[in-house]
Amino acid sequence: MTRVYIKDQGPGLTPVEQQSVWERFYRVKGIQVQYGTGEGLGLGLYLCRIIIQWHGGQVGVESKKGEGSTFWFTLPMATEDC
Repeated sequence: MTRVYIKDQGPGLTPVEQQSVWERFYRVKGIQVQYGTGEGLGLGLYLCRIIIQWHGGQVGVESKKGEGSTFWFTLPMATEDC
């Protein structure tokens, strides 16, 4: 397996939010818009989770409110059979 980490400097997530961010249409409340309209659909992390799971991987997040978040995913290494 290979693990990739993506770290941000955002507002961080509560434990409840960490569980919910992977759900379809979930949007964390009270997030300040950094760019664009801020009109997300709550599908980005959900779609990432589904695609990664289809490929045999896992997703996760480590975060503390006020300290940013580190999102990660794993994927199996390719074999010579691929």
